[in-house]
Amino acid sequence: MNQNLYTIFDNLSETAGPIWTAQNDKVAVRNFQNHIIESKVTHADDFQLYAVGSFDFNTMMIDPEASPRKITEVPHA
Repeated sequence: MNQNLYTIFDNLSETAGPIWTAQNDKVAVRNFQNHIIESKVTHADDFQLYAVGSFDFNTMMIDPEASPRKITEVPHA
């Protein structure tokens, strides 16, 4: 089973957060939106969601993106 790997990039600190998995970009966007809402982030436009690869849970292999792929900048609640 494969799942995509995502991270949230903080433009202000210029660092990415922990890597997490989702089935596809739409689920990742929903999770990103929920995280922003639940965390009560006041500067949501400081964050961007990126896809960084995929993970195969059977072989335990990571297949990285050639370059991090921006999914969305500002979450829309």
